[in-house]
Amino acid sequence: MDKLVRFTKDLGASFMTLVRILVRCKLTGNKYKIDRKEDTLLIVGNGPSMKALLEDASFRNEISHRDVLCVNHFCESDYYTEIKPRLYIHAAPEMYIKEVNKDLQQRRNKFWNTLVNDTQWEMDFFIPHAAKKNDFWLKMVRNNPNIRIRYYNLVAQEGFPFLKHWVYNNGLGTPRIHNIIGYSLTNMIRVGYKKIYLTGVEHSWLNMISVTEDNIALVGQPHFYNPESKPAVMYKGGTGTRKLHEILHKFYLTFLGYWEIKNYAAMKNVEIFNLTKGSFVDAFPRREVQDYLENQQSVRS
Repeated sequence: MDKLVRFTKDLGASFMTLVRILVRCKLTGNKYKIDRKEDTLLIVGNGPSMKALLEDASFRNEISHRDVLCVNHFCESDYYTEIKPRLYIHAAPEMYIKEVNKDLQQRRNKFWNTLVNDTQWEMDFFIPHAAKKNDFWLKMVRNNPNIRIRYYNLVAQEGFPFLKHWVYNNGLGTPRIHNIIGYSLTNMIRVGYKKIYLTGVEHSWLNMISVTEDNIALVGQPHFYNPESKPAVMYKGGTGTRKLHEILHKFYLTFLGYWEIKNYAAMKNVEIFNLTKGSFVDAFPRREVQDYLENQQSVRS
């Protein structure tokens, strides 16, 4: 009976996956290739633990010569122009949709101006296909020929494993995961990296959730460039804010999504290691930062 229930559930989810592909996805396939220096990639998250790492000049020097992917608002930090990441990814809709509140408008203007003005090296920039609907940001980015735009489908896919993996391989969607690290992993597996290390990926938000006397749900999301940030509302779609159950469901999907990515990586013979001390992500084996550095040194020799 359990197998029948599971099959029926996967069948329905697979049908909806095909519908979403037909309605929402843009065909990208593998038409673009990333000029990788190596098969190993370091994904730099923005969690508080990155502060100590980035303050280490030897670490900064090492990763400035390696394939590195940065996420979200990293370009606004003092380390961006020193590290010169080969790859960058953003997913937040408030960065490209028109209707957002004033605070988010100011935040995205700062991001795009910084990215365009400071990127003086060749870099592949990943952003959802939906961003093409509003081209105000694209007009800015086109002023910098160093930035190559790579679109991906930010469309959640579910169902039979063979179907989901086919979808991921062809860039038609991602696991149902609400976090930039998940989108980073799915895209980087697809473009051919075989060993991926994660840093700055604490995801320790659960003990930072609270509800005010006015029933407003708040969550702390500190970053290495702003570790003292106060708990705040979580936006959705650039305008509304999430209720407590919506925040918890978002986190549930994120942690579940990493197990989906773990299965996809195994199918592609890709290894993923988490270098983040105190990380809540339980899908990937842990390693010390020194393991990554030694691995890179052995590659050079």
